Amino acid sequence: MQRCVYAIPNSSVFQGNAIAEIERNTKDSQDSATAFRTTLQGMASDLKSEIAKRLLDLNISTFSMTPVKRSYAFERSDIPIGEQYVLKVNYPFKDPPLPADL
Repeated sequence: MQRCVYAIPNSSVFQGNAIAEIERNTKDSQDSATAFRTTLQGMASDLKSEIAKRLLDLNISTFSMTPVKRSYAFERSDIPIGEQYVLKVNYPFKDPPLPADL
């Protein structure tokens, strides 16, 4: 069983205009879809490094991270409402839960 946590980056990580343009160009081609995923991974590389360091500090050594598109529609005003790209982090359930203030 895996724990799943979403890291919501600030707007400078996944820049909306650049992503929207790349999404428009990938609708037609499977090769472009692979290039799009590679571009997302590149945009998130600094964020992934920071999260990996924090997870290792918390003694979580096995994890995976990937950018995904999710919608947020809850009560927190500091998180933008609507679809956005976030970083999905999976790690084993045997490891402790992450602190709420992380």
